[in-house]
Amino acid sequence: MKRLCASCRGYTEIAYTDSVDRQYCAPCALELPDVGPMARAFIFLYLTVPYRVGDVVEARTAGQLYDGIGTVTGVYFDLEHGGTPVYPAFGVHIDHPADENTPAEGFYTENCLRRAELEPA
Repeated sequence: MKRLCASCRGYTEIAYTDSVDRQYCAPCALELPDVGPMARAFIFLYLTVPYRVGDVVEARTAGQLYDGIGTVTGVYFDLEHGGTPVYPAFGVHIDHPADENTPAEGFYTENCLRRAELEPA
């Protein structure tokens, strides 16, 4: 999610929030002296996420069954949404479903998504 970085004052993706709720982008967070090794590892993982909120993707259940083309609505590193600290899950709203039985929203892992472009109507 884009917010104002407490260090560089840029409107950018926030990668780290400190103990007094100041938020930092990834490059600024890596320069902080109080960021521990675990937080640095999570910041690195955050920087390697292949899809961001707003990206248009082609979604497939289990990487095989075509669900349609949709928009990434969230990136989740928790088990509740099907992600892990190393392999995130992506919330996707299906804008152009493959058929009427396709759910409007779902959670997909990286291997179930591909970049797509919507054709102009």
